[in-house]
Amino acid sequence: MTNPPLKIGLALGGGGARGLAHIWAIKAIEELGLEVDVIAGTSIGAVIAAAHASGISGNDIADYVDENMRNAGKIAGQIFSAGASELVDLLNPFQPALVNGLKLIEILMPDTFASDFKDLKIPLKVMTANFYEGGEHIITKGDLKLAVAASMAIPAVFTPVIIDQHVYIDGAYANPVPYSAILDECNFSIAINVNGRPIKDKSVKPKLKITAKSKARALAEAEKLQIPNSRDVLYASNQLMQNAIMAEKLKLSAPNIYIDAPIDKFKVMDFHKAQDILKATEPMKDELKRKIAEQLDV
Repeated sequence: MTNPPLKIGLALGGGGARGLAHIWAIKAIEELGLEVDVIAGTSIGAVIAAAHASGISGNDIADYVDENMRNAGKIAGQIFSAGASELVDLLNPFQPALVNGLKLIEILMPDTFASDFKDLKIPLKVMTANFYEGGEHIITKGDLKLAVAASMAIPAVFTPVIIDQHVYIDGAYANPVPYSAILDECNFSIAINVNGRPIKDKSVKPKLKITAKSKARALAEAEKLQIPNSRDVLYASNQLMQNAIMAEKLKLSAPNIYIDAPIDKFKVMDFHKAQDILKATEPMKDELKRKIAEQLDV
């Protein structure tokens, strides 16, 4: 009895700018001489997945990102619809969303990015979350850029997207790494998680009432504390929630390969650090190639 032909499914998770690391997954598969047969993406994972499904190679995606994301000021001016005075500290999470999701897609992806699902070279599933009905919603047809914008509509950062009178937000709130959407359509599944975890990267001294007697001890404790600002709390809370969702999903079913990208030190809106992200995550390419080779004997 012959084995069925290999069908590779790739699922790319959400994580904002950290998702640029997905480029290495595509390059790893290509360097092994393999091809993706079905692909799913959430949030930034949907952006990269849609690009590859459009027929854009990993090398071409990387080259485009390198060419277009070197100027941080230019990126901010293009992405944000607000004036410069409103860009202080990037975002105030208690103000209306400022980021134009469709504009960001145009900046991130080249002109060869397809406009409609029917123009794709690889079947694609874009994960979103239905705001009013709750739960995940997978988009597989229609306006591709609009679907991807819906998938990456992080609350308080991107404006929610309306499609067919339904309101959609970031798919990571329902399915952060959407490998479950491809398991029935492939016999070898790969999933990449770029969500990460919040880390301590700066020291913040809280305002404490310190008596002379306890001053030295209190100052020592204060040095150890790192209190995040409101924006960091918003983003990190999403990270914690998404990691909890994935932990439960992995108990129910798992892909053949699941990789956590080494991106903890980067934040969701660090698009101006594109080259740093790619450099820090490059080792995952060889890690993935090794794991694929071990399981498929290629």
